[in-house]
Amino acid sequence: MKWIKDKHDIKRYKVDENNNLVAKLCSKCGRILSTNAFSPDKTKPYGVTPSCRECRNAVHRKTYKVKIEDPEYVQRHRDINNKSRGNYSEERKQELKDYNKVYFKGRWYDKNDPMRQRHLELTKDWYETEKGKERAAIVRHTRRVRIKKVDGKKLTREVIQAVEDICIQAYGELTCEYCKIPIWMTKKAYHLDHIIPVCDEGDNDEDNFNITCYFCNSSKGGKSLETFLKSASLRERKKEVRKLKKARNLRVL
Repeated sequence: MKWIKDKHDIKRYKVDENNNLVAKLCSKCGRILSTNAFSPDKTKPYGVTPSCRECRNAVHRKTYKVKIEDPEYVQRHRDINNKSRGNYSEERKQELKDYNKVYFKGRWYDKNDPMRQRHLELTKDWYETEKGKERAAIVRHTRRVRIKKVDGKKLTREVIQAVEDICIQAYGELTCEYCKIPIWMTKKAYHLDHIIPVCDEGDNDEDNFNITCYFCNSSKGGKSLETFLKSASLRERKKEVRKLKKARNLRVL
């Protein structure tokens, strides 16, 4: 083992008999560390960076923190990135289209492709879990409702968001409009109920929707709002909700 000096006449590189680098002196912190503590850099002597990874990361974090707090820097680089992405897509539009044709139709839709088979197996296993079943039910319900047109108007994500906002403004969280149970207590996804049912020519406007729990939406079905509010099933549901809220020391609406 011997030490080799750099151009500043400092003993910086420790090599073995075969002239392979074993350890190095960090130019920042001055510690002698093994080669694993340095990043590779082919332009430098022995193919490693002058400073260790820890020192370089500290410098990067400090620089990043200064830059990220400058709104002009953030906005400028965001514009540059958006512009470069847009230019790349526009300039290579046909190239990307051809690639997608070859990759997705030539490989992904090949039933014998091992990558496709593995993906389908993992997806199938996930949908058999409790979380996967709940997600599948949400997807089926959302797709069925959004595809269905009422007076030629589809249910859009903007309308759903507006209905959610109205509910949160009224109750502070997503809450069933009929039995007043918070949606998180049901441990299931909320339902969107048409106040005037579609079978009675109800539309897909945000004024015709209520956030409801799965029980109330299933019980209401195609009934009118007045009929459902007088139903015995809703009265029983409200009693159950009051008991649940009292048990959890929650405010009863």
